[in-house]
Amino acid sequence: MRTLVVALYAVSAVLPLLGIARLFVLARREAGPVLQAKPTKDGKGISYDESEKALPAIVNAVRHRPRAILWDFAFIGSGVLAGAAASIWSLYLP
Repeated sequence: MRTLVVALYAVSAVLPLLGIARLFVLARREAGPVLQAKPTKDGKGISYDESEKALPAIVNAVRHRPRAILWDFAFIGSGVLAGAAASIWSLYLP
């Protein structure tokens, strides 16, 4: 029994980290064109042409990312539930 509780605690630590890491990696990949945009001469933003180049990546992220983000939330939520189950279960261990 104790081994199962320890395993649940381990899962509760790993799954949320996996979900957050996926969110970070995918967000950095989708933000690539925006991050690569060169600032204007005065350094106060990006030019209209640069924003036009980045627009397809932004639109693609907004349109298709909500479906992919469900997996990340599932990992995070499963980890939280595993931690809660392990905490409750540990109360009944001798």
